[in-house]
Amino acid sequence: MSLLEIFGAWGPRSLDLGNGARPEHAQAERAGCLESNSFQRKKRRDPKGFSLLEVLVAATLLAVAVIATGYLFVAGQSGMEQEEWLRAALQKAQQKLEELRSLPLTHASLLGEPEPGKEHLDSSNPVILEQRATAEPSDDLKGYLRWNVILVDDPINGPGEDYLLVRVEVSQDSDFSPSSPHVALETFLAR
Repeated sequence: MSLLEIFGAWGPRSLDLGNGARPEHAQAERAGCLESNSFQRKKRRDPKGFSLLEVLVAATLLAVAVIATGYLFVAGQSGMEQEEWLRAALQKAQQKLEELRSLPLTHASLLGEPEPGKEHLDSSNPVILEQRATAEPSDDLKGYLRWNVILVDDPINGPGEDYLLVRVEVSQDSDFSPSSPHVALETFLAR
């Protein structure tokens, strides 16, 4: 059997099913198969590129990721600045508390009254908590400093004020509102 005979049987003129029978509509069936194959080929994507919808979805996801990363960066920077201010305020409050502890109990800065106490304000308010190494003085960390001296009576020792409760506060606002960031330290001094 020659190649022409083998492949000729599958040619456009006839369709041999192997048992000698030839369907009447072989030509139409073959044309239908070719037609459906061409339709399937049109439906498939070209693997060399992306569709416009895919590009738009990818660009949107990328934009959301960039915006979220930028927001996290700004929030982190703000949190770091807040922590830096709190650290400097705590150092200033500790410094002032140590300064008040070293004074004699009769000093004007330690004059007190019974609850709610006598309020003392620092004469240089707003105080510089920390100087930064920049040319701009507005970059320095600033806060407002006050301290209260409260006379405390110990009932075990009998009548009379036995202790001074010294509360030092540093706040970002001059009105020392509870909603503004602030630091407060307390200590007792025996009379």
